[in-house]
Amino acid sequence: MMPVSKDTLLHVERRKPVTLLPDRALETSRAWLANHTSISMVARDRGGGYGEAIAKGLPETRRVADRWHLMENSGRAFLDAVSRSMRQIRQSVGSNGIDPKLLTHAEKLQP
Repeated sequence: MMPVSKDTLLHVERRKPVTLLPDRALETSRAWLANHTSISMVARDRGGGYGEAIAKGLPETRRVADRWHLMENSGRAFLDAVSRSMRQIRQSVGSNGIDPKLLTHAEKLQP
């Protein structure tokens, strides 16, 4: 299962909603999970509420990150690494100045 909106759980392999919880409260999620003990793996975001609910409701369940968050996190890590190295990158290619016309859209959004 994985949350697809603030309170919808999705069957990852079937790509269909399993249930719509009334809220994101820890006890609501934990109670639902405790009543569905056949779940063996949960893909989720890094939000603490679901992680804690899974730990309390189904402590033996394997927890994995969902694909969207893996891509988002790896993309952000890559851009952060490049941003930290831009001075050295510019020096190695012989460019000390920044030509605003050559910046990518993502670079223009960075502070």
